[in-house]
Order: sequence, then structure tokens, then C-alpha cells
Amino acid sequence: MSRILMVLMVSAAIGVGVLMAGAGGSKVDASPPANEGASSTMPHQQGGHKGGLDPALEKSLEAAFEKSFKQSGVPGAIAAVRTPEGTWVSTLGVANKASGKPMRADMHHRIGSVTKTFTATLLLKADAEGRLSLNDTIDQYVKGVPNGDEITLRQMANMSSGIASYTLDKQFQKKLFSNPRKVWKPEKLARIGIKDSPVFDPGKGWQYSNTN
Repeated sequence: MSRILMVLMVSAAIGVGVLMAGAGGSKVDASPPANEGASSTMPHQQGGHKGGLDPALEKSLEAAFEKSFKQSGVPGAIAAVRTPEGTWVSTLGVANKASGKPMRADMHHRIGSVTKTFTATLLLKADAEGRLSLNDTIDQYVKGVPNGDEITLRQMANMSSGIASYTLDKQFQKKLFSNPRKVWKPEKLARIGIKDSPVFDPGKGWQYSNTN
């Protein structure tokens, strides 16, 4: 059962990851590939831990990756799965549409909102282990959130908390666009969203919020 759940989670993560991994027409900051002319139309295995993953599992991962890649329409993507048993890394497509440079596993990609999938998975795991409850309110962990005594971790995970997204804040947008390379502290970003909250009462609406 645990292996089935892992495959389902990985397949979902690959689907999201491929959608987020498009390199567009811009260059990716990476050293030149060892073989510039190598074909990039199929995934390329990049090695793994000693022993490696089960061949049947790797085959399933490759199939899920290829399917998601074709459905997404992105020019290039990188996918990876790391477990105690081994590591699977694969690439598809190109890093630059103009040059045709193939995607490589050591290229840099911002992970973006795929972290939400990881965070929600860890919340579910912690709930199953009794470390916390999805019905815990956020004020048990963070003080100063409007309606914090009513907003649950479950509502934050499913975007029904009513906490505003800091990315919709006009002042934040102005600063971001004027200095895109600025490094923001997570606490600062959270406070911007908290300042604009609530958007609605907990559980009474839905809004995608990066503050969650």
C-alpha cells in the first residue's frame, strides 16, 4: 500500500513539476552539456543510490513523466524522485528553444509552488503520526493572524482559510517589479498577506493564497 501511495504521489508531483518546469524561450544558466548534439526527445537516466529503485517502479515513473510532458506542452522538464532505496532523475525536451540545447539534470530551476504539494504531504504525514491535527488552529503555531483561532491547518492547505495572498498586494507587486532580484524573508512575505487579511471568513470561500 505504501508503494502504491508513493507512486500516486510521485505521478501527481511529476505532473505539477512538468507544468512548472517549462524553460520557455529563455536560456537556462548551466554549463554546456557533455554532448550538445545528444537527442532530447526521450528521458535520460541520471543514476541513483546504491541498489537503485525497483526497475518496474522506474518504468512507471518514466511513463508518467513522458505522459505529463506531452500533455503539458512545455519545451523542457526535469523530474526526480529520491527515496531511501534509490534515486531516479530524468530529463525531457530542450532548455532553450532557439539553440535546441537539451535539458540536463544539473540545470537550475526555481521550484515555485510545487513546494505546496510537499508541505501538504508533510502535514498529512504529521497528522497520521499524531504530531499535530489538521484541525489545529493556526494561532497555536503563529500569533497575530486574523481569525487565527478559527483557521485550521486543513483550511490553509486547501486554500479556504481566508488569509490574503501577499502576491496580490499592490505595494508588494510594485517593489517586486522594480527589483525582481530582491531576496525576501518568508516572515516578511507572510506579514504582508496577514496585513491584508481576512478576505473571507474561514471555510466560507476559496482563494489561492501564497501566504498559506
